[in-house]
Amino acid sequence: MRRILFSAALMLGLGALTPAFASDWQSVIAPADAARLQALDEAWAKARSEAEGSDASDLKIVDALHAAGSQAIGDVTGTWQCRTIKVGGGFAPLVRYGWFKCRISRKGGGLFLEKLTGSQRTSGYLFEDGASAHVYLGSWYVQGEQPGVYAQGGEHLGSEAVQTNHPGRLSRIGAQHLRIEFPYPALESTFDFLELKR
Repeated sequence: MRRILFSAALMLGLGALTPAFASDWQSVIAPADAARLQALDEAWAKARSEAEGSDASDLKIVDALHAAGSQAIGDVTGTWQCRTIKVGGGFAPLVRYGWFKCRISRKGGGLFLEKLTGSQRTSGYLFEDGASAHVYLGSWYVQGEQPGVYAQGGEHLGSEAVQTNHPGRLSRIGAQHLRIEFPYPALESTFDFLELKR
């Protein structure tokens, strides 16, 4: 499925878009990325199956993250500690990275998220999607590169074929605790979490 979505995204030929100037995420998101978000439950089930047999403490963390109920989003601006957890796929069954620094600020008329430290980074806009969720439309890149723009082609990691669009779904799962879920990311895994804590 990832290969099909990746090919569809490449064929879109979208120019650079600035999500901050759009009224809603549906007017910005690429069809292939919308399909990824719609397959969130499917992607999680596949990833969790692929991760079976991984370290029990890591499985407990991802199961709790996935199961946590959503609350009203409220104000999410400010600095957060954040970590990426990759579940399933061919890279490794389950990889839990250390804590790094993220920031959510107001930029260009919208909410803008940036992962500021660590080797793998992401930045992009958050769009309201009801009272208890935001859709994240960002671009991932590696340390030392210029941040990309969602739906803009790039040469990250030295290859034009690498898909840098990074769509996800943000939920508040505690007073000082957020979760972004990324179904079918382009590289390494079947499902990613970005966990954020104050």
